Amino acid sequence: MNLLKPFGTEGFILGIGIAAVSYLLGPTIKRGAKGVAFKGMQGALMAGDAANDVMDSSREKFSDFIQGMMGDGKSNEIEQENNFQKELFNELKAEREQYSELMKELVSSVKSLQSEVSELKKSAATTTQASKTTVQTTNPK
Repeated sequence: MNLLKPFGTEGFILGIGIAAVSYLLGPTIKRGAKGVAFKGMQGALMAGDAANDVMDSSREKFSDFIQGMMGDGKSNEIEQENNFQKELFNELKAEREQYSELMKELVSSVKSLQSEVSELKKSAATTTQASKTTVQTTNPK
């Protein structure tokens, strides 16, 4: 440490050492730094292009939104109302057709039940008459 006192500070020797190392490793660092800088610049340009694309698309969406609110708002509302009415009409028509089919099935079921009841009445009447005649023939008066 006493050797460093004549020069004034220890920083002077340290500076000379850094300069020597930089002189020896400078060309290698320069080549590596050039490649890193080139790739960094490419990445920055790509990021800038992506940011521009995002800004352009968001600007278009925002302008479309504003135009929709300002200019086309009334015609858009009328169109939406017409679409709603058409959908409602179509739903009501489909429900009516469904209920119509159910009513047809119900009517056919009632008719078949009526015919079955009339057949049962006829067979019951025939059975009752047959049993009365049987009873009369077996019990002579």
